[in-house]
Amino acid sequence: MCGIAGVILVGRTSEASADGGLGFQLAAITIVFLGGVSVLGGKGRITGVCLAMLLVAGLQSDLLLRGASGYTQSMAVGLLLIVSLLLTNLIRGTSGAIDARRRRKSRVLSSVIDESKVSVVVEPDALDTSLPKGEGWV
Repeated sequence: MCGIAGVILVGRTSEASADGGLGFQLAAITIVFLGGVSVLGGKGRITGVCLAMLLVAGLQSDLLLRGASGYTQSMAVGLLLIVSLLLTNLIRGTSGAIDARRRRKSRVLSSVIDESKVSVVVEPDALDTSLPKGEGWV
């Protein structure tokens, strides 16, 4: 993917330089976190990243059309990064707390079931297997 991005950048700017992507770091990091990719790896989808990319590009284009300076655009993207990180941690923290509560309840239930050792004893005389006349199993 990086190679494709490099080819597209060279095609747009008609030059190849070592600092061609300088200044895109904040937007790239914001897109990745806003897209739902985990820092630790293993979580995230390309659809979330693509939607986040459209959101950040739309925000930057809107600010540019309104005449905002580059610093204002960077502040808006940085604020979006902070909000996305806070919301991600809040959502994952809440779901983690719910999962911990469920695990705790299941441990309590399993320990109660193990401690009670309920057994049912049925005596043969207690079972009446005879059916009234004219009735059968349906």
